[in-house]
Amino acid sequence: MPPAEMETGEIGRKMIIRGQGKKRLYRFWAAAFCLIQLLLFAGPGFTVNADSSHHDYTAEEIREAIEGGIAWKKEDSGILNSNGLLNGPFLNRAGDTTGDWYAIVLGRLGTEDNFHAYQAVLAQNVAGRYQTQEKLDKKKATEWHRIALAFLAVGGDPTAVGSSDGETRIDLIADGTYDRGKTEALGAQGLNAYIWGLITLDSLHYKVPDGASDTRADMVTALVESQLPDGGFSLEGRYGAEGDVDITAMTIQALAPYYNSNEKFGEESSEYIRNVVDRALVFLSEKQTDSGGFESWGAENLESTAQVILALCSLGRDPIKEEGFEKNGRTLLDGLMQYRREDGGFLHSFDYDESNPSSRPDESNSMATEQALCALTALYRHYGNFRNFYDFRPEMEAGLKEQIQKLELQIDEISEDTEKGTIEQLFEKYKEIPSSERSYVSNYWKLSDHMKKNGIIDDADPLSAAMEESAGGCGSLVSLFEEGEQVSANILFTEEDKAACESFPEALTTENYGEVVALLDKLGKAENRAEYAELIPELEAKKEKIESIQEEIIEINQEILEKLYPFETISIGDKQAVEEISERIGGLSDYDKAQIQGAEDVLRARTQIDNQIRMIIIGAAVLVVLILLSIVLVIRMKRRKKRKLQKKMLLPEQGDEEESDF
Repeated sequence: MPPAEMETGEIGRKMIIRGQGKKRLYRFWAAAFCLIQLLLFAGPGFTVNADSSHHDYTAEEIREAIEGGIAWKKEDSGILNSNGLLNGPFLNRAGDTTGDWYAIVLGRLGTEDNFHAYQAVLAQNVAGRYQTQEKLDKKKATEWHRIALAFLAVGGDPTAVGSSDGETRIDLIADGTYDRGKTEALGAQGLNAYIWGLITLDSLHYKVPDGASDTRADMVTALVESQLPDGGFSLEGRYGAEGDVDITAMTIQALAPYYNSNEKFGEESSEYIRNVVDRALVFLSEKQTDSGGFESWGAENLESTAQVILALCSLGRDPIKEEGFEKNGRTLLDGLMQYRREDGGFLHSFDYDESNPSSRPDESNSMATEQALCALTALYRHYGNFRNFYDFRPEMEAGLKEQIQKLELQIDEISEDTEKGTIEQLFEKYKEIPSSERSYVSNYWKLSDHMKKNGIIDDADPLSAAMEESAGGCGSLVSLFEEGEQVSANILFTEEDKAACESFPEALTTENYGEVVALLDKLGKAENRAEYAELIPELEAKKEKIESIQEEIIEINQEILEKLYPFETISIGDKQAVEEISERIGGLSDYDKAQIQGAEDVLRARTQIDNQIRMIIIGAAVLVVLILLSIVLVIRMKRRKKRKLQKKMLLPEQGDEEESDF
């Protein structure tokens, strides 16, 4: 599971939204949405039976599964008339976990897509967030890690991200890994930060400068010392009660480059990485179910299986043939592919999870699909003899690949009868391989075992030192489906791009933001930009217009939070605030209204207040009528009484007159 999903201590199945202040309103609506989804979709009728048979998948079938998953995501994102996924509204997801992992997959595939556009929007996102006090995130270092990997995947340089002031260059590697401790301890987030910090640091073999808050050895040691008695790893580190499949698999991915190292890490430098990883592999093997998959957080699911496949691929091992990872005749790939649906996407689980109501057992799931694509891409890279999934360096030269493959074949031929001299020769051949590439000798452990039996000392250079290679640079883009052909970096602005600029609606919305930024960036980098220079001010004006709408949305959400939340307490005294906010919401497009948290409640509150005022007016009118009626009644009663009194007074006088007449 990617860092952003693991940050809260769950594997994409238990969503806990933390925060204070302005995040309370979001928490309120997230909970309400989950409750609605639970009421609508919960029930026993959604369980799907998994295919219990084994299937031998060819490389072509794996490729078809990858392409099918991407096609599903394009359709799910409403991208129907484009060659790639990184287009249209999807670009707005740059810098978010819902977008970055798909960009990472596409970059590791090297398929034709709008990489420069995604990189441009991603840079814009980072620069904007760096203007805030929290920057990318106050607590979660994994936010830096995921975004740095996304930059590398689309051919960017995470050590030199252009900031909004045009001067400062943002270094995500420094800020998120070795110098994270200057703002927040790297381990404050838990073991997950060490895992992804190390993966990110090693993704291009970045150098760690003197005086850094955390060195490579610090991160490796933190992981080694966190192994639990059962061989697994937990998000809580050494304080965990038992190992978790996902965390254990990701820890293996982080430690994989050091598996062949002769260094010891941990308390008093007592542990070889190989021993740590081997115990973790035993833990995972024991956790595998009869379906070929894995269970985590109480439910069998795709994501856990995907992470184990990634772990074995990172060690250079075939997940389909690895000893100990076949149960009931089913392999890891069987365990993954059982979740594949006819629409090309993948399920999260066959069981309905009340804690994750948005992931249904009868619908393809975005997170599950992205993780399946990560695993399948890692597997395809393994079969094609490409670099590991998180190794973004340029591909090895063919000669070096052949040298490593030849050595692996010779190591496989070692037996108990192999002479010491032969083993010494093989070790010398191992040392002839550049130390930065020795981790790719996947069966060195076998040679190492026979060296120990024959008393041969491993005097090879420490692999951790070989990681100190790069101060920066861009990630390598290689097309897996085009026999390793490099993706062209030539950027030309076309008539289609011009037509796209002219096709924007007059009433722009935030939905258009990613496309505008991408076109503006492409035009700025295009070799033929002079031919379309007149479009630059138009695009810049559109960008400014959309940014003003974004600011309006932020301000409205803040106003709602400060003046109207919680909605249950709204009264007539809030009439002016409700009317002002309602008018501002009314000025937005339907798309932008959807970005307002609680927009419908604001409108309902306005109706509620209007009804309250109407009732008060009606009540007052009734009261006035009653008072008037009472007054009229009193007056009439007084008049009647007066007439009676007058009549009574007049009668005796008439009697006297009559008496006088006699």
